[in-house]
Amino acid sequence: KVNALFKNNKFVFAFSLVMSLVIWCAVVITVSPQTTKVIRNVKVVIDESVSSKFGLVSFGDNEFYVDVTVTGKKYQVSGLTKDDIVVKALTNNVKKAGDHNLQLLAEPVDGSTRYTINSTSQNTINVFFDEMVTGRSYTIEPEIITNGSPIVGEGFSYGAIDLSEYTVNISGPASEINRIHKV
Repeated sequence: KVNALFKNNKFVFAFSLVMSLVIWCAVVITVSPQTTKVIRNVKVVIDESVSSKFGLVSFGDNEFYVDVTVTGKKYQVSGLTKDDIVVKALTNNVKKAGDHNLQLLAEPVDGSTRYTINSTSQNTINVFFDEMVTGRSYTIEPEIITNGSPIVGEGFSYGAIDLSEYTVNISGPASEINRIHKV
């Protein structure tokens, strides 16, 4: 019966096509060469677990993106996207307020070992940390100034200045809030 199948040209054609596809897949999977791919615009996640123990929060630009270079078999890295890799900014040396260079660590999201992460386009990012001050209230002191001088000349006076609000609540980094002398 098998001999009869191989005498049928249509069966031989279909069998040859299927076998060539199976052999091609086996070669691609087992002999596939290593290839390198750059994954662009991977978002950096700032790990604030250590800094928060010291009451510090990151301020300023917290949106950082890097390009990540990976190496692996072509069929394993060809479909990788920025969602498959996490880049963390490590805060283990952040113990006081100020600017800090944070080391970047790139890892596969799923812990995969099918490919190797070679490098990131940046090794560090600069982030400002400080204590968060919330709701500090200041009284507004009205003063009309133009070009650095009072608007009313000497010998003249103006009436009461009527403000819509007489106080303002300010929140932000402690080092900046502490520099406010008057509003």
